[in-house]
Amino acid sequence: MENFFEQYMKVETDSVTDPAYTVVRGDVRFSVLTDRLLRVEWDKEAYFTDEPTQKVWFRNFNRPSFQVKELGDIVRIQTEKTIFEYDSKKHQMKSITLADGKVVTDFQKGNLKGTCRTLDNSFGKRKLEDGLVSLQGVSVLDDTDSLLIAEDGSIEVRKKTEKDEYYFAFGQDYRECIRTLYALCGELSLIHI
Repeated sequence: MENFFEQYMKVETDSVTDPAYTVVRGDVRFSVLTDRLLRVEWDKEAYFTDEPTQKVWFRNFNRPSFQVKELGDIVRIQTEKTIFEYDSKKHQMKSITLADGKVVTDFQKGNLKGTCRTLDNSFGKRKLEDGLVSLQGVSVLDDTDSLLIAEDGSIEVRKKTEKDEYYFAFGQDYRECIRTLYALCGELSLIHI
């Protein structure tokens, strides 16, 4: 089958964030995707990924206003609704301040979980993966290990990236959190019967 991927597997994506909404500080790149969604990439060689991945197809869908301040090792990105503070020495998010003033430092606590990737060969209880809805108001989508989607639709292994994470800081606005997930990853495909 000549050109199989181009005919059947090619997907329309918009994965490159406008450079006006990215901030590079040494080996870390921040992409301010919305006023409540921040992408953080860390790579020792400052190699950053613009290609779509298995999870994330769209990174150029909003135009939030933001300010950046550096306070020693802390990079502070403030949008209209959120303050993200990242420790560039430890390479981890230090805190996220939500629109209501709540400061979150534990991004796993209160996670209401998501789904199982598959139920094939499953019997009994299954451990659920973390989801995006959280009682704390902040959740993390880790895209570090996802494969890349090439222009022709084929799958490629990504060059080593230490971290590629998306911080969702929607507080209790769960519906908008999920809407933003669809804007980032694409709408769900439905099987028509």
